[in-house]
Amino acid sequence: MSILKLAPASVVDEPDKKAISKLISTDEPLAAASTYLFSANPEYGSVVVSGDKAGIPFSQWLTDYGYHALGTDCDQYGKLPLEIRGLGGEEGKLFYSLNKTKPSLWVITEAKPGAVVYLGEGEKTESAQFLASLADGSFTKGMEDYEVVPQMTAEVDAGTTYVVDDRVRILEVTPTVDLPAELHMHVFDHEEEIEHCDDPDHDHDHDHGYHQGDGVIDGSASFSAGESNSLYEADFYLVDGSMEMSTDSRSFKVLVFMSGTAVVDDHEETIHAEKGTVIFAPASSKPFRITGNCNFMMVHLNA
Repeated sequence: MSILKLAPASVVDEPDKKAISKLISTDEPLAAASTYLFSANPEYGSVVVSGDKAGIPFSQWLTDYGYHALGTDCDQYGKLPLEIRGLGGEEGKLFYSLNKTKPSLWVITEAKPGAVVYLGEGEKTESAQFLASLADGSFTKGMEDYEVVPQMTAEVDAGTTYVVDDRVRILEVTPTVDLPAELHMHVFDHEEEIEHCDDPDHDHDHDHGYHQGDGVIDGSASFSAGESNSLYEADFYLVDGSMEMSTDSRSFKVLVFMSGTAVVDDHEETIHAEKGTVIFAPASSKPFRITGNCNFMMVHLNA
């Protein structure tokens, strides 16, 4: 089974105003559009842009091929159990949510010096008062401020009110299925940058080998376990050279490139990757090679 390159529907089909409007409806209200980088939602989700299926929605590809492409760990859900989107305000505008609907992992991908994220409790925030405070800048008085830097990660709970200034860009991994609340940490428990180690075969406390097929071929590839819960794990790789990666029968892998460039090749499909590129590797797919100088996040199920 070949790897797939995916792109946001709003980018592939720019005139589709309905799809674009859906992008900003998940966490109401939003001041600026978010972009769904990895989603099987038939209205605003990803579109396949590589191979002989290029041009069809990812949701249609899953229906045609079969949900076994997601792996046996996904059988209990019956659908793609997570989404990944990019968050960030337009220049001069704030990006905000009054009451976050799902718990999420945030990865800060860009942050100019002094960039700040503001967090508060949604149930203590009145809508009209909050919107008025955004207009006059007084919202900062009722929220905790966190200075952020690139590569910082944090778990953000459902029910959170947040405001992000236009100097910050975020990758957000969000479940589409319910998770027990106690499995989520307090916001910004981890305020340090992602620390990479030099062993992509790093042993995890899991009963299966998601990383057994990952290894350096030439040059170097450093690895860091990011955040995990009962549903997924997000890991981070910094590659300078060439490495190989594969999937087992338990889970797919999705790669989101955060910086640099690379060529990803599984001997059937050759994909050129750069910042923002998303690659889906189905469960039980053949090994694929990543060659270049790049930094990417890899997400897999952790059932």
